[in-house]
Amino acid sequence: MNPLGPDFKRAPVCSIDLSGTELRFRNPAHEAPFSCEDPPDHIDIYKIENFDIWPNNKGMTLILARTGWGFWDSLFGGDGMLGYVMMQMILQCRAPNNRQDDSLFNPNGLSRWVLDTCEQSWGSRNREMLEERDNYRNFSPERSLWKYPKQGKDFKEMTINGNQWLYYEAGQPVAETPKKIWCTAISDDHLLDVSFQAGGNLRSYFDPMHDIDSAVTKAMNEFMENIYIKFSPSTQEERNRYRS
Repeated sequence: MNPLGPDFKRAPVCSIDLSGTELRFRNPAHEAPFSCEDPPDHIDIYKIENFDIWPNNKGMTLILARTGWGFWDSLFGGDGMLGYVMMQMILQCRAPNNRQDDSLFNPNGLSRWVLDTCEQSWGSRNREMLEERDNYRNFSPERSLWKYPKQGKDFKEMTINGNQWLYYEAGQPVAETPKKIWCTAISDDHLLDVSFQAGGNLRSYFDPMHDIDSAVTKAMNEFMENIYIKFSPSTQEERNRYRS
């Protein structure tokens, strides 16, 4: 009933230099049946060439890491990997032509930016699906359209190791599990986004024979509990202006 997941206490610590701001987290070995992307030692977050620019030119994205962990029936034998969770860590950045006076360190500015990006991403998918609904088999707005935050109260605010994070979920009701996302500001214009997507491997994710969901939830929380951000002196000064 309790699948074995990653051991964060023994996992190596990964450190990324983000133009003077240090990001640290524990990174267990990749196990999930998908490709991974190892995190860099350092990256210049102010160099536009390091980012993929969005089609609407409002923002940019840089993948920092992509990995996944399995949840096993037992250490030896058993049924093997019952399920998995994929973790992706990215940086979002407002494009130079979209820089605003409202810093992402301002909780209201952060909330507005995330709501806007959610609308651009999942809202646009919903509009496309509605326009092409006749091409889908068994299309149902209640089951097929993406659910995502549309107002500030849809976020859960939390403090992790001294940093303020927003948590939310996004997904289609027909899917087995939603995407679970944590995000926080690391500069006036940069956002760190950590997302998880879980699924079953040898059986249904919610098979009552094994409580994969509880093991996945525990792993996600442990990963987030081990994220530390040490801001550069100049970035810390910017951040202090918005701290109560």
